[in-house]
Amino acid sequence: MKIQISALALAALALASAPNSAAASAGQFLGNAGDVAGVVQAPRGWVAKRADNICGLKDAKQLSNPATIDFSKVLRATTEFKEIQRKGLKKGDAEYQLLHNQALTRVTNAADKAQKANGHCSIWKKISHSDGRAVTDLTAAVMANL
Repeated sequence: MKIQISALALAALALASAPNSAAASAGQFLGNAGDVAGVVQAPRGWVAKRADNICGLKDAKQLSNPATIDFSKVLRATTEFKEIQRKGLKKGDAEYQLLHNQALTRVTNAADKAQKANGHCSIWKKISHSDGRAVTDLTAAVMANL
């Protein structure tokens, strides 16, 4: 008698029997069922790419009240990004990379402050809900925290 087990069933079995940290990393490696090109529609209806998370909860299945920002606009408003432009630095330059990383940290910290102050569970570059509900835009609040 042959028993066929799908890859998904094997992954579920491995996750169920693995310690928590191993399960988390295995889950990240395997992705979610229905995960197409990193886009996940969670049971609560939120549709997002994990890479679009800025701060707060990263798992779309846990979201209750996420918000968005115009990430490009906020990044361009940082002092570090203005310094990059003023100096004419390019992506391959070491100083560009240093300033860009500092700008990302500044945006993340400002977004975290705005998220907590406004009662949101997370902030995303892009997120939507399957029922079409509007998602709060906190761009102005994040920029005020820069």
